[in-house]
Amino acid sequence: LERLEDEVPPDGCIVPVVHTPDCMFDSIARLARLDANTTFLDLGCGDGRVVDGVTTIAGCRGIGVDIRMECVEAARERFPERAFHQADFCAMVEGAGPPPIGLEGVDACYAHLLPTTFAVLDKRLLEAVQRGLRLVTFCSHPSGAAWDACQTGSDCFGMVRLYEASDDPTRGRLPGGA
Repeated sequence: LERLEDEVPPDGCIVPVVHTPDCMFDSIARLARLDANTTFLDLGCGDGRVVDGVTTIAGCRGIGVDIRMECVEAARERFPERAFHQADFCAMVEGAGPPPIGLEGVDACYAHLLPTTFAVLDKRLLEAVQRGLRLVTFCSHPSGAAWDACQTGSDCFGMVRLYEASDDPTRGRLPGGA
């Protein structure tokens, strides 16, 4: 696979497609509070299995985006009834690109990304969460005080985490969180 241009990984490093285990779909749907009236976005959708699995469980609308066209094509082939787009998340946060205009209408976003990718997207993801987007992450998570204040839920021993804006001063880093 191609390198992500804006990530600048070490020489010789490629950005792998790392699949989320199917057994995590229920935790993702539950933490993100998805239902028939919500829209779910999988950032870095790979072959589309998370979009299909989570939307099947929750009954919500699902959209997958990936910066790599070969992943989008694989997802469209595997799940033709679902929506997949090639898009750059940085541009989406600024209102350009899918779905339908940037993040407009998206209630929750899932991201199973490498720490280096989170570092590139950190500021934009945090701004989106502070504007009301619910972010669910798996294995690798954003870090820092601002993110700690937004972590409101976790499951599977902290492997799946929810980040969302809250005016409640009692919310934030959960006991046992890392």
